[in-house]
Amino acid sequence: MPRLWADRNSLIRARRRPPPTPAPLPTASGQSTKTPSTATISGGQWAFGKPTGAGGQYGYPDPTSGRTGLNVYGYNLNGDYANNMPEYHLTSTSIDCTGALGTTLRYWRWLGVQGSASDHAYVRVSTDGTAWTTVWSNPLAANTDNAWVEHVLDISAVADNQPTVYLRWTMGATNSSRTYCGWNIDDLRLTALECTAPWLLGDLNCDGAVNFGDINPFVLALTNPSGYAAAFPDCNIMNADINQDGRLDFGDINPFVRLLTNPLGHGLPARVSPAGEPVPRSLVRGWQELLGRPAFQKVRPLLPVRRNSAMAGARRMRTPES
Repeated sequence: MPRLWADRNSLIRARRRPPPTPAPLPTASGQSTKTPSTATISGGQWAFGKPTGAGGQYGYPDPTSGRTGLNVYGYNLNGDYANNMPEYHLTSTSIDCTGALGTTLRYWRWLGVQGSASDHAYVRVSTDGTAWTTVWSNPLAANTDNAWVEHVLDISAVADNQPTVYLRWTMGATNSSRTYCGWNIDDLRLTALECTAPWLLGDLNCDGAVNFGDINPFVLALTNPSGYAAAFPDCNIMNADINQDGRLDFGDINPFVRLLTNPLGHGLPARVSPAGEPVPRSLVRGWQELLGRPAFQKVRPLLPVRRNSAMAGARRMRTPES
């Protein structure tokens, strides 16, 4: 399931005035916590504070506050960027993306910039703070935001499983013609999938092992799927599809018993349990009592779940949240 990597510390924090002090850019908060440092500004008119709603010689003016709170990181909070300027950068602190899969950058912007034949705005990513990969640049047409717009960028090719990741927003270079309001940035976060070991077939209580503790959950999955979902909301009911035919039915009982009593060779009957103990005769009797029929009898499917049904979904991977 998806994991939030950098949301605890918002990109923008409202500060007491006067004057506002730079708020920290976020660090990863998946498995460890860190004290973030402030962003690095490479010159020009990058600043942290409350935008004044000025500028907009072309396009639209700056906002008058952040998307949440008062302050933003922005280029010239009091008007437009300048003509004939070089690149100036806003760079995050190092972010630990170790173990991340499908890393995605999400932030909110209010950006005005002339088309890329004249002026430039970039988003870049680096793993060492020296070599930078451009993951977004302004298009040929002018970009004229007049409201906060969420910007979502796939940075997985650069950031996945990297212990140090840097984010950078660049304003410039510009030519000598028109000027716009430039960058305003708020509410940044990184999201990624957490890599975990696949669930075990037959592990119906999701404790990481297949043992006698899975018997009752297995019976519940076969006889009352909705009850199983309520009792084990974080487990995949298809772990009960022991014969891997895409259905949950009595055809899974014998394979489950063999899996339970002989995990290394569950295709054949076994005489000992996983712990090396004799298989109790009460195991088979228990199946007869719980299911109302002999455990090794061929029966009609109880739950003829089709492969294209919702129950026949992904078997070993949790669905990412929207």
